[in-house]
Amino acid sequence: MENKFGEIKKEVQHPNPVSLDQELRIFNFHDNDGKKFEVVTKEVGNIDQVYEMLENNGEKKAIAPKELILIIDAFKNCAQLIKSRSGKEVRRSPHLLISGGFVRDILTGHIPRDIDLTTNLTSGEIYTLVKNLQGVKRVGIHGESSEVVRVKFNSGEEYEISSFKNFEGKNRTINPGEDAGARDFTANALFYSPLSGRIIDYVGGIKDIKEKRLKFTGSAEKRIEEDGIRMLRFVRFLFKTGFSPAGEDKAIIRVLASRLKNEATERIKNELDKILLLAPADSALGMLDELGLLEQIFPEVKALQNCEQRPPFHLEGNVFNHTMLVAKKLPLNANLRLKWAAIFHDIAKPETREETEKKGKRKVSFLKHDQLGAEKVGTILKRASFSNKEIEELKWLIANHQALFQQVSGRIKEAGSANLDRAKNRAKAVFKKMIMDKGIDLIEDLVCLSIADLGGQISEKDDGELDQKIIKEIFFETKKELEENKENGVDLKKLVNGKIIMETLKLKPGPEIGKIQKQVLDILLQSGENFSDEELAKKRIRELILKLKA
Repeated sequence: MENKFGEIKKEVQHPNPVSLDQELRIFNFHDNDGKKFEVVTKEVGNIDQVYEMLENNGEKKAIAPKELILIIDAFKNCAQLIKSRSGKEVRRSPHLLISGGFVRDILTGHIPRDIDLTTNLTSGEIYTLVKNLQGVKRVGIHGESSEVVRVKFNSGEEYEISSFKNFEGKNRTINPGEDAGARDFTANALFYSPLSGRIIDYVGGIKDIKEKRLKFTGSAEKRIEEDGIRMLRFVRFLFKTGFSPAGEDKAIIRVLASRLKNEATERIKNELDKILLLAPADSALGMLDELGLLEQIFPEVKALQNCEQRPPFHLEGNVFNHTMLVAKKLPLNANLRLKWAAIFHDIAKPETREETEKKGKRKVSFLKHDQLGAEKVGTILKRASFSNKEIEELKWLIANHQALFQQVSGRIKEAGSANLDRAKNRAKAVFKKMIMDKGIDLIEDLVCLSIADLGGQISEKDDGELDQKIIKEIFFETKKELEENKENGVDLKKLVNGKIIMETLKLKPGPEIGKIQKQVLDILLQSGENFSDEELAKKRIRELILKLKA
């Protein structure tokens, strides 16, 4: 959308810095390769006016955070004695600029979420200035080479204020142009001066935002040399902004993609998670592959492109094509765990591929790829710095991603009309056992993964839609029954316990108790019995215990 702010004003370059106002002086910005940028400013008004121009959910004008105004006023009222060019001492407020995402957001008509401030003061001077502001709860200095002052208010609002940085990332340079050069993308290297009401652009960011183009600041190669993670940040900001990538920058990332191997796996994992939180899994996977980054991070996923599938079950081509289709079929609100599960669900197909020929027809199968996949993905995820919890949950999802097709929809399709009710109860028992063991959230992810897997499969039988329908229906019926039992105070997993077995049979603790407990629970789950209250459930449990022992 077209922003509502004024036209761009280009400043004339002079041999000496040009004074814009009392608290800011323009410095020429030169990238490491010597490329010179023209400084551009844009009048947008004071902080209240900036927010008033932005709509809040399309209903009313946005309001500037009062805590931000307190910080701005503190800098405005903090005059310092400095020497002018003529050597005369004059009083001026310290520089204060709001950087990065704030400016990008207001230029694209969005309410800013990230508000980071930068100044020519040292971290100690910043700390002294803000520590006694009204409503401040906590102030701290964080970081080592690049110190940042973090101020948190009682309202929950939190702000970071840093000193200007130069190309080496060091604090304490009075040149905001060099600070711009230390940032990754032109859209993130803009400054807003709340003291003058201007946006200051050293790097061509205003033009790039207007043209919806994501571009590295200055030399893409040098920005990547400074920090290889910026290649992943490039992907993330493509999805965050909806911008198109600068063609030359894409080419440079492809050339330098191997440098990602030198970066800490924890940082890579963190960026990948952020990408998947912003983008559909298939779009993220496709962009990582297009830029040559996928092969550097997960060569096992890239290798799926060389694993061909064939009729009768897969007409969609290689395993990577299938994986992309599965990722595309996930719900729009799919969580991180589900997206990762879709990406890795068929990771062991290359190792399990078998091709046979019968009556002149070739057939490809991947027996036990789910179980082997769980083992394989454990190694991959550990290498990639996934947490132990993430690894165990993803291993379970991958090991069981075919279970619902085999034990739920497959069982019901094979049952005749006379055995349909029994087949449904047994199918529900599969879900109930899983939910009791793993919890509802993980099983909901398994259902979504199974449905997406079926939806991403093009087979000669073309009965994937029927399987999806059956799995959904049985799962929702199971959930309804469990919710009704919960409302009635009936929790079979808790009620079928060692105590009731020992009391009923007058037994002492021993291995036999566990066997009886499992048998009773299996019978109850597969029978589909529901109880209106706890006492009726206990009565039925005792009957089954006695019957099994008889």
